Amino acid sequence: MAPLLALTALAVVPATAAPPPESVCAPCQEGLEWTAHRHDVALDVTHSNATIQAYPNGSATWTVTSQFAPRVPDRYATGPNESFTDPSVLARDEGLARTVAGDAADHTDDSVSEEIRLQSVTVANDTIRFQFLEPTVAQHAPGGVVLVEEFHPDGPHTGWVVDVNRLRIVGPPGTTLANDVEDAVGDHGAVDGRTLTLGGNTTEPPALPEDRFFLAFAPSGQWAGPVATLAIASVTVPRFLKGLVATQLVGAVALALSLGTVFWLRRRRGESLDRQSLTLWVGVAVSMYLLPTLSLFGLVNRPVGLSLGPISDLVRIGVAVAVGVGSWYGFGVLLDR
Repeated sequence: MAPLLALTALAVVPATAAPPPESVCAPCQEGLEWTAHRHDVALDVTHSNATIQAYPNGSATWTVTSQFAPRVPDRYATGPNESFTDPSVLARDEGLARTVAGDAADHTDDSVSEEIRLQSVTVANDTIRFQFLEPTVAQHAPGGVVLVEEFHPDGPHTGWVVDVNRLRIVGPPGTTLANDVEDAVGDHGAVDGRTLTLGGNTTEPPALPEDRFFLAFAPSGQWAGPVATLAIASVTVPRFLKGLVATQLVGAVALALSLGTVFWLRRRRGESLDRQSLTLWVGVAVSMYLLPTLSLFGLVNRPVGLSLGPISDLVRIGVAVAVGVGSWYGFGVLLDR
């Protein structure tokens, strides 16, 4: 029992810190500031607007307009010999402006193989405007729905902050934003036809109420809502089942082997239960397994910020074996009823 307790203790200790909330428009402010810093340009984004125009093929064009001011470089300086350039250099150096904008535009996960294509960059005084094409913002779902997944990431995620003054997500022509996103965006968003507009600021960005949500742009009409619901289900249900199998398979096999072994040994001794008692025996054993494992790890997803490797599976196996041992005595209790 001691090894099981030790594994359980390890399982509840976070191996990594939870990631911070993400920006709804990474290229608009934080991404632009940090990429400028990497190229020795010190700037603060003071105001930013952006539009994401989604297309039926799943790609989208981003148009970002950000105003900036010189930043005090000490905040980012990492050494006494590091020096920074005033951001006015971006208006004079077209090559540097394209490099900074291109790096800011490349905001996707490095593990995702896709090419962000920078289309245009202009800098006038204290304003930079750049446009780029992202190939995989959405997918084409059943019913002709364009399902934007930009705000429904896989893996650990702790929410969204609106660090942009205005972000518009626009669906393809002939569509409407058909799923209910009011709970997801709260007071920080408004829907008008095929456009969702999010409003925030760059200094004290508000957080969205929900950390994951889809935008389902369905063909306009009276059936847009049900079609959007079906499209979202066509994506989420297979993902849920895949995650359920991947998460629970090892423990389920271990529990089945444990109970099967107990049942076989009891039958070898000439002991058997009637159907009602056997159902009760299995039900209690499964409940005793699920109670600790679901409390620790959940049904499908691990808690945000945990990187457990094989520990969770080892704990599930340990719990399954312990339940199997206990079920031997439970079998005997039911025999004596």
